[in-house]
Amino acid sequence: MGVWFLRAWRLMSRVGKRMLSVILLITILLANPSVHILGAQQQSSPAITLTPESVYSVVNSLASYILSKAEYDSGGYKWATRMDGRVFYNAVFQNGAAGVGFFLLSLYKITGNTSLLEYAKGAASWVMSRAESRDGGLTWPHYDLQAGWYLTPDKSVAGIAKFFLEMYRVTGDRKYLEYAMRATDWIINTGVRCQGVLCVVEYNPYRQAAFGVYSYPQRDVGTLLIELHAITGIKAYLDYAVRVGNWILATSECYGSHCKWYDDRGYGNVYAVEGVAVLADYLYDLYKATGVREYRDVADKMVNWIESMEVRVSGNSIKFPSWDGKFRSIVWGDWDRLLSIRTPGEIFIKSYEVTGNKSRLAIAKMFANWLESISVEMGRVSIGSFTIVSRTIPYIEGEKNYSHYRPWVNAIIFNFLIKLYSIERDQRYVDFASSLLNYIKDYINEISWKLDPTFLQGASGIGYYLASALLALRITPIESTTAQTPTQPPTTKETVAPPVTTNTLTTIVTVTQSPITYTITSMVTRTEIVTSTVPESTLTITLRSLFSEDLVALAIAATMVIASIAIGLKLRKK
Repeated sequence: MGVWFLRAWRLMSRVGKRMLSVILLITILLANPSVHILGAQQQSSPAITLTPESVYSVVNSLASYILSKAEYDSGGYKWATRMDGRVFYNAVFQNGAAGVGFFLLSLYKITGNTSLLEYAKGAASWVMSRAESRDGGLTWPHYDLQAGWYLTPDKSVAGIAKFFLEMYRVTGDRKYLEYAMRATDWIINTGVRCQGVLCVVEYNPYRQAAFGVYSYPQRDVGTLLIELHAITGIKAYLDYAVRVGNWILATSECYGSHCKWYDDRGYGNVYAVEGVAVLADYLYDLYKATGVREYRDVADKMVNWIESMEVRVSGNSIKFPSWDGKFRSIVWGDWDRLLSIRTPGEIFIKSYEVTGNKSRLAIAKMFANWLESISVEMGRVSIGSFTIVSRTIPYIEGEKNYSHYRPWVNAIIFNFLIKLYSIERDQRYVDFASSLLNYIKDYINEISWKLDPTFLQGASGIGYYLASALLALRITPIESTTAQTPTQPPTTKETVAPPVTTNTLTTIVTVTQSPITYTITSMVTRTEIVTSTVPESTLTITLRSLFSEDLVALAIAATMVIASIAIGLKLRKK
């Protein structure tokens, strides 16, 4: 500490009377502090600047964490997922190697970091090693606490096929295309039931349990078929996609300018925003692939029905009920809609993009207003008129539990807000998104070890939604700081360990304003740690958050802050 004060004294002595630069090194060893400097926010007109670097730093932290959890097996990489104290190794997209590989591949396309590509290839190799040859194709069991299920949608086999398609697009290696096609063969042979020009996609083809006919498998498998047709030119894929679309048209209930659809039919039997939204999403894609106007018309009427379900909170704020009447920030069943419509506002953006109808965009904006109204402030740092805020959004309106689910919800909403900003260029959406990113950063630096590395509610899914949001802005790739390509793959199982005390985050900000008031507030307790006013014209602060449970160190850090200010004021008087 003596060395630190000596350096501060010498530095301030050099500055002189006209300008005093106080350098504060704040080492906060508290379980839940929140200190972030991403940009500037004016008191009269809030404007936090969200930079690509600030997003990439979070995404790269997630990627590094994921790579550290890779386990080498059967010539590739696998990742563990935990359920009620048990550990599973899945190949599927939702909580297995395919979802992890999909994220790593998407980040590789942005950064060009070859270590990400190597791990994605490793994930693909392990998925290949777990394939089962059944019913004229390839399939993979989807393990949970009950059984190994054989399922068609994105969270399972369709998602694996899409991962292989993406691997083929990036590498040009035909083996990935062949695996994607063989996975689709299994889906068609077992899960697509046709009668004439109509086809329906079953969720669980082997009927291992009682299920109804769901909306999202139609969309998930349908979009896979469209993608395969675009890549291979094989007409049979598009024919199946069209017949699935025709079945949706035949089973939709349309009246006037509205269409709705009976979800979980034959079992739950509900009309739900989350179900109709994914079908409208698919019909728009089918319209773009075929040019058949009827698909777009019915999709428009479905969006009209969703709009009719809105509940207006105020003149410029609306929300939408889930099937159970609760108001959610993201759709119910997000675990089944990993690559589809994840929040009600997204379907209105999709409708606007396809039709150009600006009234759709207005609905998306009002939904964003509601999201902001229910968000909860978790931490704040003020430096003069500049304020950095950390916010989170509850899954259900009024929910009080701040669980590990929150970073997942924040990432999905972040993605939605950036899409909205890419169209509207309204700084409010960037500011809101920045505050959500701050909370995710807090979580990663404090308790990332609680996250599964896999996709659903895990590091891969959170990272994917953050990274893909930047693509909406057409961000130029920047150099990645993710871990380097390993010279030797891990050969032993990684163990989950608590965070170490060397997990640091350093940020620097320079503010040219006098006087300067800064406040540091704990993210969880929301209690003020330090507040002080410094009458200097320029203040440069280096904030280093070093997370630990040592409360004594917090008192030392606070003492250092106050002492440094006292030194500065003493010099000022002289």
